[in-house]
Amino acid sequence: MTTFVPAAMMAADVASQAELDAGLAVKLTGDVIQRARFATGEVSTGTTVHANGNIPAITEGNQVMSLAFTPTSATSILRIRVVTHCGTSVVNTIAMASLHAGGAAIAAAAGYCDTVAGMRQLVIDHEMVAGVTTEITFTVRQGLNLAGTMTFNGTGGIRRFGGVLCSHITIEEIKA
Repeated sequence: MTTFVPAAMMAADVASQAELDAGLAVKLTGDVIQRARFATGEVSTGTTVHANGNIPAITEGNQVMSLAFTPTSATSILRIRVVTHCGTSVVNTIAMASLHAGGAAIAAAAGYCDTVAGMRQLVIDHEMVAGVTTEITFTVRQGLNLAGTMTFNGTGGIRRFGGVLCSHITIEEIKA
């Protein structure tokens, strides 16, 4: 048996589906509006000391990652997650990473390294109100509290795990 559907009824169904689809585009409080991510398995080394009792300066440590992000609303919450992998050439030292927004430090992480050539993972989880709808450049810097060499994504100046050991920065814009 064949059922015929009048064209007017089909048009109404299509309009209803379009309205439904448009409704799904509406973001609710807590929804992710957009996400950006930078990941790298490349190795780099640095000797810049990154430690004292003050808020980390943009000149302390070595820049290892950068990601520009443009919020869609000044009232949105930005959730920034940083994971770095590092090795040190100095025993009994503290490895540090700092997150900067537009040059100003907004968060930091540190971990104790008790062996030479040991690996350490540093994690920063930070949330902030966007405050602007213009581009914000987030940078990650890392260094040691003592003179020595820090290797980003490796140890002893050598990349570990062939580049699949990736450090990364992820930024999510959350509807407030």
